[in-house]
Amino acid sequence: MERLIRIELIEKEAEQVFGTSDLARDWLTRTNTLLGGTPLAMLETDAGAVEVRKLLSAIACGGAV
Repeated sequence: MERLIRIELIEKEAEQVFGTSDLARDWLTRTNTLLGGTPLAMLETDAGAVEVRKLLSAIACGGAV
């Protein structure tokens, strides 16, 4: 149940960052070298979700990632 809640919250954040649900889903399911896997896979744990949120925040703020 916790994992599903994490996925839902992160998916909403990604939609805000990328502008559409399709782009958000694409980002969530593609391998990201900074995360060492897909953002979606990182959402298995709270610690992984924190890392995904940090990366989304950097992207939203125009930070280099």
